[in-house]
Amino acid sequence: MPILEVSDKREEDKHSETEKDVWKEHCLEKAKKREDIIALLKKQREERISKESLSYPHKPKSRAPQRDQEDESSKREKEELSEDEGSVKALP
Repeated sequence: MPILEVSDKREEDKHSETEKDVWKEHCLEKAKKREDIIALLKKQREERISKESLSYPHKPKSRAPQRDQEDESSKREKEELSEDEGSVKALP
């Protein structure tokens, strides 16, 4: 009987080793796929950056006034409006 137990253990060991091999192969495939995806993302990022750097000089400038200029222009407009109101009141 002990001979059967030894042979059963050997078969069991072989079975577990093949499972381990299959699992290892599966993990290696997943790792390779992950590396490929990372390489593709890196390539796409580099292409996007190069396109942006080429188009940057031709990008329209922002025309929104800065905060300081906005305050000054609103003050000037208020002054001009008050001058206009004063001149209208001065009319007969």
